[in-house]
Amino acid sequence: GPDVRALEAVARFDERARHVAASIWPGPLTIVLPRAPGFDADLGGTSPGTVAVRVPAHPLALEFLAQTGPLGVTSANLSGAPPLTTAEEAEQLFGSKVGVLDGGACKGQPSTVLDLASTPRVLRAGAVDAAQLQALMS
Repeated sequence: GPDVRALEAVARFDERARHVAASIWPGPLTIVLPRAPGFDADLGGTSPGTVAVRVPAHPLALEFLAQTGPLGVTSANLSGAPPLTTAEEAEQLFGSKVGVLDGGACKGQPSTVLDLASTPRVLRAGAVDAAQLQALMS
């Protein structure tokens, strides 16, 4: 898995979170963690004490992140709607409000969202199976 040191500027990783991240990333897992001390950027959302972090397994995203470090981005997956899979779909949804980097169509399921900020729980089922996460945390 990738080195999470760059993400420590935004999120507090305990040993469990480090183990899960090292086992899955880069990959389709978003982990909700407590914010790092001093990281107080307004990212919206309903839980200001936490931040969701992810290292996607997409060559263009990984190359971009290697150049920039962690980025604050929005998900193109709206709750209850099918996931967006192309840059064109994202541009239609967001218009000129956000920059869209076109790395080609993405297929498959959205990421699994795992809350490790308190009692572990899956907030959104996705590409990583809950049983696999359970095994990693035990």
